[in-house]
Amino acid sequence: MAGKVIELLNRYGDREFGEEWWPLDARAWMEPEKAIALSAALRTPGSDIPETAALIAEYGETKFGTKWRPWEAESVLEQAEAEALAGFLSDLGLMSGYAPTTGPAA
Repeated sequence: MAGKVIELLNRYGDREFGEEWWPLDARAWMEPEKAIALSAALRTPGSDIPETAALIAEYGETKFGTKWRPWEAESVLEQAEAEALAGFLSDLGLMSGYAPTTGPAA
């Protein structure tokens, strides 16, 4: 079940960013060693899930900035998938950009 977070992160990225989502070649957005590690992990089933998820999150945060909000994926994933993704990200400590809102923006 843990591998599901990688699948959901990729599905979120693909649906939210379309052709701009290409974590297999992240060299322009990450340190070369991290980009190579991310590409290798995505090509290797059973890779270290927390490390791969953290690399995907870093890629998303670096490339898309504030548009990268996988913890709010309801607009592109089914509700159950979005909730599962948010839970996985929370469990892995990858909710760095999450800022809950309590009302309309000021």
